[in-house]
Order: sequence, then structure tokens, then C-alpha cells
Amino acid sequence: MTVSPPSDPTVAADGRGGEVAESVFTLALRAAITTRGASLESLRQALLERGSRVSVATLSYWRSGRSRPDRGGSMIALAELEQVLRLPAGFLTSKVNPRGPGSVVASELPTHYLMAAVPTTGPGDGTDTDVVKAGVGMLGLAFGDDGLDRVTYHDRLEVRPDRTDGAHDVRTVFMACREGVDRFPIWYSHSDATAFPFVMGLSNCRLGRAIEFREKAAVAAEMILDHPLDEGESAIVEHRLETIGQSIPVHNLMRRVGNPIRELVMEVRFPPNQTPESAVLHTVVDGRSTVRPTSLVGSSLHLLVIDPQPGVYGLAWTWPGEGRGDDQPAPQ
Repeated sequence: MTVSPPSDPTVAADGRGGEVAESVFTLALRAAITTRGASLESLRQALLERGSRVSVATLSYWRSGRSRPDRGGSMIALAELEQVLRLPAGFLTSKVNPRGPGSVVASELPTHYLMAAVPTTGPGDGTDTDVVKAGVGMLGLAFGDDGLDRVTYHDRLEVRPDRTDGAHDVRTVFMACREGVDRFPIWYSHSDATAFPFVMGLSNCRLGRAIEFREKAAVAAEMILDHPLDEGESAIVEHRLETIGQSIPVHNLMRRVGNPIRELVMEVRFPPNQTPESAVLHTVVDGRSTVRPTSLVGSSLHLLVIDPQPGVYGLAWTWPGEGRGDDQPAPQ
């Protein structure tokens, strides 16, 4: 597998109507600190408790882009910072281009997180489906040929107070249809080009290799099961999809079902002071779209479908004071 890093500078607003070139690392670190609501002093203290001494001034320089971690000690501290900020191992270190004497290459740290250009789609016509297949194929994986039958999906999305999408936890019941299956693929993308999506394991699985495609604001991930499954053996697995750095309000939660499954449950939880004005259940099966009004229960929406056929299912809503937003891509 050959992975080429994207160019490091990214154009961003400078706050005065101009533009400055900022590194992907700077943008990602700033987004993570802002999303977690962490102060630099709290990060310094958390790193110190983990054995890494980094001053508030240094953290400020990293966040502003005035400097980047480069030498061994700072790269180790950066790897610890990923844990403090609840990010996958390699999420930040993969975005640093070490330079100068004593530099430590990010790939030497304990991570399989990589960055790549948009994958070449080969004989396809370059549609999003082709890009997804090509991106997952870079991990040596393929949807529909991973040896796992999906029995149930349970999606739960937490909406943040700023109306953006927060943690999206996915609980899946798998059944192995061949011997020795021990992994499955995920493709996760966001419609906000400034966003940084990532994937983490929660229960009975862990993140293996991950490839981030900045041009698509997407990531292809390999999730490794706790143990290989025997044919016919089932497993209950939970993983998390999350994005930082986005500013576009979320308007829906959609799930694409590729093969018939037993049960689909979808839930969206809103902050009590940020609830939708209206909401609908939306399905597309056999090319036919169906929209039905639905209501909040407390401060949440949910959808339950028994024996759903292949198609797209989900919840969509309108925020007070605005029209309905564009649909987000259905997760794979």
C-alpha cells in the first residue's frame, strides 16, 4: 500500500478578512482543544500527570501555528495529548512533518494513522461510491465481503449545544459467515470541508489502520474485533464516529442498509435548550422516497424499523429560524 501525504498548508481566514496558510496540524489541534473545551493550563497539568512536561507557552505556540512539535520528547507529549483530548492514536502525530536534527518520524510512534490524497477509483466513473470502495480498498478491505452479516444496527447521535453533530455511537450485532473473521471496514465523511472526522473503538473492537483523506473530509478505518469469530458466532460491537472543527448545523442522521437486517434503531439526542422545530422520518427503498412527520420524546428523536429492506433510513429535522438543511451522507 502506497500512501502519499497531502500538502501541509491549508488556507484559513485570519480573522481580519485576509487569508493565511495554516498547517493541517494547527487546524486539527485547535479544533480538538475548542471542541473539548479544554484550557491550556488543564492540558499542561494532564500531560504532567502522564510524565510529559510541556509549558502553557509551548501549547499556545502549537495551537497558534507559531511552532510545531518536532523532537522526540515533544512528539511523545503529542501522543499523550491525543489521549487527553480523546482522539485516536496518531490523529495529531500523523499531521506533523518532523524536521531538523533529532526529529522523530510520526510513523515510529505506536500508531497506524495515515494521511493520503483522494484514492484513485480505477475503472469507475469517480462517483462517491467509487471513492469509498477505493478508500476502503487501500486497507485491503471491502464492504459486502468482510465475512460478517449485520443483524442489528443501533445508531445514537448526540447533538452539541452549537447544533453541530457530536459523538455518534454505533452498536452493531454481527454474525460471522465464515471462519476466522476478525475485522470490518468503516468509511466516515463529513459535508463540512473544514471538519476532521475520526473513528474509535468502544466495546469489543479497536481501531486498526486508519487513512484520512483531507480533500474529502473523510476517513477509512479498519476495526479489529477482540478475537476471530467462528462461523455462525455472533458479536456485539460498539464504535464511535466523531467530528471536530465543523461549523455547519446538523440536520439529519441517515443509515444506508446494504443487505436485509433484523432490526434498525436510530436515536438523536438534543440539548434541552436546542431542540428542532419539526422532524420527519425519511426512507428510500427501491427508489421510492417516503417522508412521515414525527415528534420529539423529551429532547430526543428515534426511529425503529423491524426487518428493513436495503435502502436508506433516517431522521431529519429543521432548526427554529431556518429552512431544512441538505442531507448528510449516510454512514457506511
